[in-house]
Amino acid sequence: MSKKPQTPIDLPRMTFAEFVDHAIVASGKTQTAIAKEMGFNSQVRLTRIKNGVDKMPINKVAAFAQAVGKDPFTVLGMALEEYSPELWVIVQSIIDHGLPTHEKTTLALIRSFSDGLPVAPTTKADVESLEKMVGRWKTTHRKRMSEELKAPRPVSRGKKLQVRG
Repeated sequence: MSKKPQTPIDLPRMTFAEFVDHAIVASGKTQTAIAKEMGFNSQVRLTRIKNGVDKMPINKVAAFAQAVGKDPFTVLGMALEEYSPELWVIVQSIIDHGLPTHEKTTLALIRSFSDGLPVAPTTKADVESLEKMVGRWKTTHRKRMSEELKAPRPVSRGKKLQVRG
């Protein structure tokens, strides 16, 4: 029996403690400096959080995100997803309310690929790259829609089905 290949969404995610450790290292700052920016008296509490001994207090998530240069909403989502998944589902449903399904799917994919890193385009090259990618998606979507419109479809007329072609 062949094993199903993993997609990026199926890949194992890092724990929040692993993310904290990674974000600290990637920031280039000392733990002491980050802990101070978060309002901790010393780096001991941050060490316990990155080692998975303690949970990060939710009221410190935004300060941590800012200190390490990450998106606060994404970091909050990662923390809540691990610490309180039921609350995260509620927060997501409130925030995502009103978004069309295709936008929710796109955001979910971006979030799953980013691992908490800010992925917004910040340079002209980033914007141009994103524009080209979306242009390819539009071309593919239009082609698919055109092919679907050309295909014969059953049409209901009273009780009999007729094939329109």
